[in-house]
Amino acid sequence: MILSLDPGVRTGWAMSDGTCGTMDLKALFDADRAHALNAYAQIVAHMLTQNRVHLLLIERPMGRLVATLLPEILTARAHEVAWTHGVQRAELSVPTIRKIVCGDARADKKAVQLAVEVAGWKCATPHEADAVAVLLAGIEKAKTERLAA
Repeated sequence: MILSLDPGVRTGWAMSDGTCGTMDLKALFDADRAHALNAYAQIVAHMLTQNRVHLLLIERPMGRLVATLLPEILTARAHEVAWTHGVQRAELSVPTIRKIVCGDARADKKAVQLAVEVAGWKCATPHEADAVAVLLAGIEKAKTERLAA
């Protein structure tokens, strides 16, 4: 099983079994950041173990430091949890994801959402669509790299 994450206060996630969702931690982050970070790590750990995940794919945060600081911290926590559970992990950049999923590294969010929908996924939020795009790009990238080897 593969799990993909789009880290943020509202973290999108997708599994290779066709499920996706959003971890909405906004209220927790507003109340107590330490508690929110701990809850995030516990949720990721639960998802890894309950679903027997062997690969974690994470969208690499990009942009200005102020805008990416929390996603960077969440990314590091996800890596830490996966490492603790012996799960392989990889990051994909936004341009790489968009290039693979949409055919254009500069595609906008609406194009990503459309590509995910065309691929047969039903996403309730843009965060879920981003996580699905990470999953689709990661799977496609793994196929390409395997063929090239």
